[in-house]
Amino acid sequence: MNVDISHGRPGQPVRRASIPTDDGLAEGLARLTAAQDALASLLADLQSELNGTSALWGERARQAYVEAQRSWEASTARQRQIVADIPAHARA
Repeated sequence: MNVDISHGRPGQPVRRASIPTDDGLAEGLARLTAAQDALASLLADLQSELNGTSALWGERARQAYVEAQRSWEASTARQRQIVADIPAHARA
């Protein structure tokens, strides 16, 4: 839910702003979590598909993949930690 506010000063037009409430934050966090889960699933599928062919790759290709995998795993863990650190009342 959003709360609309209006404000203005004499001689200036009234400006409207929408401020998200906790409901909006909770919904956003739920969507972010769902997107993270979908990404994790996609990356797991990719890993499964590539495991069968990685023996055919050159050493540089394997190393590049391992580095990219470490990076996205670290990013995913960091994103999940950020969401987990948000106060529980905002996630409910």
